[in-house]
Amino acid sequence: MGEGAGGASTTAAAIDQLVHAVFLRPEPTPEGGPDNLLAIAQIVDYTGLMRGTIDADISRGRIPSPDNSEHRVKRWKRVAIDSVMSKRRGYRRHREAREELLLRSAGSRARTREA
Repeated sequence: MGEGAGGASTTAAAIDQLVHAVFLRPEPTPEGGPDNLLAIAQIVDYTGLMRGTIDADISRGRIPSPDNSEHRVKRWKRVAIDSVMSKRRGYRRHREAREELLLRSAGSRARTREA
C-alpha cells in the first residue's frame, strides 16, 4: 500500500533533483575575459535565459545600453551581463526540464482519464 523507507528517500531525491533542474540557475561559466563583448545570442548561451527574457530585460532597462553596436549588432561586455545576472532572482526554467514536466503532466492526465 505505502512506500517503504527506501521508496520515500528515492522520491525525495527525485523531487530534489527536479527542483534543482527547474528552479536553480547554475553560475555562468566565463569563456574569456570580463571585457569580451557578447551579442544577444551569446548572452542566451552564457546565462541560460531565454531570448524573450533578455529582450524584455533590455526594453525594461534591466540590461544597460550596449557597450558596442558596430555593424548594427548590439554587444555587451561580459562584466555588464555578470552584474545584471547577480541582481536577478535565483531561479530559471530549463527548456528540457520544462518539457519533461509537461510530458509527465500529460501522462498523469492521460492515466486519470483512463481510470
